[in-house]
Amino acid sequence: MTKKEKCQELMGSLFGPASAKLVSNMGEEDCVKKCREKVAAFFGEEKAKEFDTITG
Repeated sequence: MTKKEKCQELMGSLFGPASAKLVSNMGEEDCVKKCREKVAAFFGEEKAKEFDTITG
């Protein structure tokens, strides 16, 4: 599974299908960046660090 696919799956499960669709139109690096930003904003920096290990 690519980083982008992981991000799409995560965004869909955490924030719903509209968020997954939003990132599906982005390039891989932009997708990862947007996902990390949303995770950090909603769940805090510690969860964002966990996200880094998932997409790393």
